[in-house]
Order: sequence, then structure tokens, then C-alpha cells
Amino acid sequence: MTVWYDPLTPAADAANFLDEEQSLIDHITIQITQVYTRLQSQGRVARLTYLYQLLSETNRVIAHSQNQQALLTELQQVLLNLGGFAKIVIALKADDQADSPLVIQFHHNVSANILPTLQTVLQQEQNPPLNHVKNTGPDVDVYSYALVNAPDAHISPEYRAWRHYLKQEQVHQAALTPLLFNGHFWGLIGLYTTGRVEFDQEQIQLLQNLSRDISSALERFSAEQQRKTAESYSQQMEQRFQQVFLQSPVPMHIISIQD
Repeated sequence: MTVWYDPLTPAADAANFLDEEQSLIDHITIQITQVYTRLQSQGRVARLTYLYQLLSETNRVIAHSQNQQALLTELQQVLLNLGGFAKIVIALKADDQADSPLVIQFHHNVSANILPTLQTVLQQEQNPPLNHVKNTGPDVDVYSYALVNAPDAHISPEYRAWRHYLKQEQVHQAALTPLLFNGHFWGLIGLYTTGRVEFDQEQIQLLQNLSRDISSALERFSAEQQRKTAESYSQQMEQRFQQVFLQSPVPMHIISIQD
């Protein structure tokens, strides 16, 4: 806090503040600091509460979901019911190929006018936040940053427009949580908040747990779908062979090598 007298007032001629003035300034500074610290603590507790609830609800959804679409549908509803963040974006790859494009699956409170720009941004590699998330390792590296301190160099015009939109919407903090499939980047959850409380290590840990739980569920759904596909293919081949065997014009006898 900076305090000064108007140069036109008589008090401005004094070389230093009086002891009483300095004491009053110190008292005001302490009060402002205490209020700011209390507000920061309240914001942190509120966000931690939200993330714990989100993790709990996500695990409940995972336990009851039978496929990827059901999981995403229920997860979207959980995010809407809990609130907590000003804007939310979920983007996933169209398929499990390395060069598959990211597609926006869900968004909350994001203007329709900016969505085409965001879709373009998701495909670009040069912008620091997305580049960092796309190259995450198996440990799930959550990328959190403050909009006010975001670097302006080496970014695309589309990303600059997206960031400008977020600033206009009074977004101050963001966290991008990667989703993995078999250890490789497969999508992300973007959480944007108007609060000024930074994401601390405990909050990052909760987002990492959220990512691991969702990623594990997606891999389980994929394995189950592959099993069902293999079973269906096996049944089809069995039926075809049975038709060939029954419709053969000449007698057929099947024996094993052991026989």
C-alpha cells in the first residue's frame, strides 16, 4: 500500500510521516492483509470442498456407468450440479489414433461465438498451455496458470482471441487436466475460475486423481467393448462354419489331431 499527501496540502512539506500517522497506516495495512488472507483461505477451502465432491461424485458415476457415453453424460450433469467454476470445457480425441483431432464434447458457460475459435485452438501445438498438457507423461501433469501472467509470445491469433475472451469474462485462473488412454494423451478437462486463488498442490493432486479415475474407466470401457466385439466376431464365424458344414453336398467329418 502506498500513501502520500497531495503536494498542494501543507502536510506535504513534512519530510516524514508523524509517528501517529505511521501507526495508523500500519494498522490499516495489517487489517487489509488480514482480510485478504481470510478471503484467500475461504476461497481455497471452497475450491477444495468442490474438488472433493467432484471426485466423490465422479467415482459414483464411474461405478454405475456401462460405457464411455454414459460416463460423459453423467459427468457433465455432475459438473453442472456442483457448479464451482465459471467455465468448463471437456475435449476428447475423435478416436484413439495419435493424430486424431480433439473435439469439444462438453462446455459450460462458453459463448457459442468463441467455440469455433476454441475448436481451432485445440488442434494447435504452439500454444504453451495446450502444448504442455498434450505432452504430459503417465504421472498426469496438470497445468494451472493465471491469465494475467500468461506469456504473449509465440502464440497463435486464435489462442490470443480465446485468452482475450476469458479475460473479458473476468477469468483469472485456469487448470487444464489431461485425460490419458493407455498412458497417452487422449483429452482434457479445462476448469476456469473468476477467483484469484491459485491452484495449490493439494488441489492439483485432487485433479490428478480425477484424471486417473476417469482414464482408468475409459480404458475399462474400451477393453470391454473389444471383448464384446471379439465375442461377436467369434459367434459370426461359428455360425458361418456351421452353415457350411450343414449345407455341404458331401459328407464331412471333423477330427482333432490328437484323435
